[in-house]
Amino acid sequence: MVDNRTAHFTYIWAIENASKLHFSKSFRSPMFITDSEDMHKTKWQLTIDPGIEYLTFFIRRLEKDDGPNTIEIDYEISLLSVDGYPLVKMMDRKQFKNSSNYALRRLANSDEVFNVRKDDFLPKDTLTVQCRIWRKGFGISKGDLHYVRTQKSMDRIYFVWTIKNFSNLQENEKRTHIVNPTTERVPQLTASFYLLEKQGTEKAFVHIDISAELKCQSIHGRVCLLDANGGVYHSIQIEDYVYLNHDSKCLSKAVYPKSQIMANKESLLPNDVLTFRCEFEIDTEPFCCHIEQYTDFDSSDSERIIAGIPEIQFVDTPETSGTASALKKFLIDNFKEGTLSDVCLRAGSESFPVHKLILSAFSPVFKAMFTKDTQEKTSGFVYISDVHPDTLRLLLSYIYTNTIADLQWKSAEDLFKASDKYGMIDLRDKCSDFLKSNLTVGNCCNILAMADRHHNQNLRTSVYGFMIKHQSEIFKSDMWKTFKSENFALAMNTLELIISFMKNTEDL
Repeated sequence: MVDNRTAHFTYIWAIENASKLHFSKSFRSPMFITDSEDMHKTKWQLTIDPGIEYLTFFIRRLEKDDGPNTIEIDYEISLLSVDGYPLVKMMDRKQFKNSSNYALRRLANSDEVFNVRKDDFLPKDTLTVQCRIWRKGFGISKGDLHYVRTQKSMDRIYFVWTIKNFSNLQENEKRTHIVNPTTERVPQLTASFYLLEKQGTEKAFVHIDISAELKCQSIHGRVCLLDANGGVYHSIQIEDYVYLNHDSKCLSKAVYPKSQIMANKESLLPNDVLTFRCEFEIDTEPFCCHIEQYTDFDSSDSERIIAGIPEIQFVDTPETSGTASALKKFLIDNFKEGTLSDVCLRAGSESFPVHKLILSAFSPVFKAMFTKDTQEKTSGFVYISDVHPDTLRLLLSYIYTNTIADLQWKSAEDLFKASDKYGMIDLRDKCSDFLKSNLTVGNCCNILAMADRHHNQNLRTSVYGFMIKHQSEIFKSDMWKTFKSENFALAMNTLELIISFMKNTEDL
């Protein structure tokens, strides 16, 4: 259904960093008030649910406003192009009481929005949503328009935590590591480690607590126990899609038998130091960075205003200054020539002269390696035993040049693993985007297994969406049979998720 009438009220919602919506279970707009007399200053809010297969939008009338007990409206939600024209739209008519909430399901295909037609739907990584509202039975020649821009914020917290003199740690002696907020929107994290006897066995406990002074919509990440080579010995996945409304909340509680740690002393306790790597992505409340209001515009003004909005949305990136260009050239030259290097990385038979300061700036793992009491701090060589020389070269090239050259599927997979190990989240996400854009029936199972091993929910969700679309080809293939025999639990979970999705789809 398409309605070309001028709406009583039009709400334009531009969401910056929209590609990060995949991390969220839902994302809410700022509240808006319909100013026109016909709409009686009713209060509303939109919510996006970025599902695996489709985007669903909800429109809710808030609990308290100055409007009548019931108001009947036509409403249309569309996703706009950079020129302000609808790419997809959907319309419905409902009676809204206070707190009423209705959905427009399957407004857009998630894969189309975030991958296939990303340039159309997310220009400059901004999704623009338009909601138009008509009061049933009321004519109109002019209406009101609100334009609001919010930013989808995913704040990252990443740290390496060392427990020194582990063997001398006494029962109930607590080691605490406080991670202060990186921005005003991020809550404080507190990591605690202690030994406690339970049922006759001494065990090591790890608690990760988060303060709830600030609201956040979701948190996901992991806590990893590392071996002497920086590899993950054990990890705990964290996903919490709740609003935090208490003084503090325990995100994770890990338990390790002390005897198990001591039995693997050579691997887990180099220099009697136990090491954890903690990484979290916190989906904070959206913050509004721009509001505009237009009143009494007629239908001839509407298209001009909407088409002009993208010009307001973005600020051009300034040209690189001469100083920045010189610094960039200096870094590239030093990487190529190995001048002024103070450490050498060795992978296979190849050596890479590098700089501790530069590596530490990009990788918290390298930073811990070069600043803590480790062998690498004093040695002039670091042996990278589990990364192929070609992969290490790509990783270092990204550090020094901020570019990735000649990515292929296999090199992207290897670089994803290496960047994840060394805590280079931006590089890992770039590799993940490449893999998502190059999913095929032949490689999706391998990528799913890798995403599961590295606890990457975003990549895993994209693979699930691809499998749902190509299930008839995938589940009949020999590749799936091999995958199922090697990853039985993951294969069963995947089938269960797809069957559940299909059932829910049939029920809509």
